[in-house]
Amino acid sequence: MAKHQIAYAKSNTYDDAAVAAALAASLALVGGWSAHLPAAPARVLVKPNMLANFAPEEVVTTHPAVLRAVLTSLREAGYTPFVGDSPAGSTRKVETVWKKTGIGAVCEELGVELVSFEAAGHRTLRGKNRFARELHIANPVIDADAVVNLPKLKTHSLTVFTCAVKNLFGYVPGMRKMMLHGKALNPRDFAEILTDVYRLRPPNLNIVDGIISMQGDGPSGGSPYPFGRIIVGSNAPALDHSLASRIGIPAERMPVERVCLQRGYFQIDEIEELGDVPEVKQDYEIPGNSWVALIPGPFGRYVAEQIRTFPVIRQKDCIRCGACARACPHATIPFEDGEYHIDHAACISCLCCHEVCPVQAIELSGSWPIQIYNGIKKLKRLFKKPVEEKSTVLP
Repeated sequence: MAKHQIAYAKSNTYDDAAVAAALAASLALVGGWSAHLPAAPARVLVKPNMLANFAPEEVVTTHPAVLRAVLTSLREAGYTPFVGDSPAGSTRKVETVWKKTGIGAVCEELGVELVSFEAAGHRTLRGKNRFARELHIANPVIDADAVVNLPKLKTHSLTVFTCAVKNLFGYVPGMRKMMLHGKALNPRDFAEILTDVYRLRPPNLNIVDGIISMQGDGPSGGSPYPFGRIIVGSNAPALDHSLASRIGIPAERMPVERVCLQRGYFQIDEIEELGDVPEVKQDYEIPGNSWVALIPGPFGRYVAEQIRTFPVIRQKDCIRCGACARACPHATIPFEDGEYHIDHAACISCLCCHEVCPVQAIELSGSWPIQIYNGIKKLKRLFKKPVEEKSTVLP
């Protein structure tokens, strides 16, 4: 048996029955809950993607139907699940994020505890990366008997791809996430921090909401892509590799995966894909900066700093809520003359502002090489023949 089994099950809708069936099918392929969790009634933390204040139909956060299926299945198996995360800006009224994402309603409906990582406190653990000697991990993460990770399949404008490993950055409570962004100023360095957070508490099982994913300028400003799958695997980096390869992102272009491989957290040749595995998508739009990861060594870091993506506020769409300014780790978004403006001379391109904007009023631009690259991609899409296998457009 392969060391890293990744199970795919099809669902072309967020209908509760369809999601529950897909979850059951994928779990069965990897041995069920008992193969990965301690004996019931163990207390299991379910960690969804609650990035920020976005509704389910915006395809930014874990869909509540997926959370409902997971919680229901865990309880039927005798476990004691509870839900927690640390959304961006959650130091201010986390309850608004719970409500907008639909996560709060599901927990209330099922009588499942929903915890705030900020309110629960944290422990300080030793980091094994070059940029943060200490990492602060929320107490519920450490105290849980097991962790079930519930990420959303998305591209990411900083790390190229975000799924199982990146979702665990929510272990870090409150503004401490922004502070870590400030310590590691480019994707390669930030990847070391992300993989270190993973090392401190690897999830027992990862269940991906890939029914409708996000392509392009993710994790919040991209466009929906109907991938039509629930995906399950116990090894988070291996699962990420499998999914990234299915949407056409080579391993060498993903900084987080490269660090995971270097640290021996998984081996590509030990992955076995099971179930309703989709063909590689030829039309999935990935961030235009992904090629920078191919440049080796210190020169690659230099190029990443010179050829970078940076955020720009579309003033006509901005609602002046201040979420971007609160999320900025270097305080480079002042409010002047009734508008928020990004100081690009001081901006470190962490793209935290882009992640949290509730109305997607922050677009991504770049230096001229990136603009040329993106222009070429658009021309290719105009003349490309339609892909034979197209995913069903979901309601």
